[in-house]
Amino acid sequence: MFIKKQFEDLKWTVTLDEFDESTPIGVKRFTNIIATLNPNAKRRLILAAHYDSKYFPDTGKKIFFMGATDSAMPCAMLIEIARIVTPLFAAREQRQANTPVADDEQSDVTLQMVFFDGEEAFAEWTKTDSLYGSRHLAQVWSNTKHPNGSNETMINTINALVLLDLIGATPTIFHNSFKETSDLYERMELIERRLMSSNQITSHRQPYFPLPDRLEPNYMYRVEDDHIPFLQRNVKILHLISVPFPNCWHKFCDDNRTIDHNVIKDLLKIFQVFVVEYFGLSVV
Repeated sequence: MFIKKQFEDLKWTVTLDEFDESTPIGVKRFTNIIATLNPNAKRRLILAAHYDSKYFPDTGKKIFFMGATDSAMPCAMLIEIARIVTPLFAAREQRQANTPVADDEQSDVTLQMVFFDGEEAFAEWTKTDSLYGSRHLAQVWSNTKHPNGSNETMINTINALVLLDLIGATPTIFHNSFKETSDLYERMELIERRLMSSNQITSHRQPYFPLPDRLEPNYMYRVEDDHIPFLQRNVKILHLISVPFPNCWHKFCDDNRTIDHNVIKDLLKIFQVFVVEYFGLSVV
């Protein structure tokens, strides 16, 4: 399994949440992939995406649906973020072995990445035909104690779930949909402006994080996605889904032709800086 191997090579702890569930086309096996940098940490910030693609019935035609924005590119971005920040966490661990922990270094919080299976519906989007992986994992974590020996469940030790989806086309625009994570959205928006001012944003026809949304959440942009089962259990959500949806959403043109690589470069910079600053990591 490609994703699993990428994180194992980085020395993350990888677990699989495997289960069978009935779907409109029969019983299917689903596998969520959970990669955790430090499984003994008391709390965690989760970056997530779904790695399944839209299901199309076999018509006998040799047509392949890639799902570049939905959601191959978000998955690739998570892997790249992990590759970049893992050495920074290792350097922090080495510093902490020799000196007291700095106040801005959140050593009790770790980074976790979750790749959900079964986000897409097999027939029509309903509460039972969608979000298979996220519904299952949220339920499992609600009934699982944290391994550090505390009485907290896994679901209650999540600082926030940052969900990436429909990313890579032009334009890509994220909206602040939840008051509880307005501070995280604001961090993203401020990072974008800083990178702009230092000419590190390469493709900027319009902001990825609109300023008005930082000032006031825009609830009209809420979209059903893998965050819903966690939101229902009071997990704080930052939903980074491009709205309006890309023109090639759920179409066969959602392949490499729809990807704007400058957008990907820009957003990788923003997301990487966000992780570095959230955890107080040193890049020197």
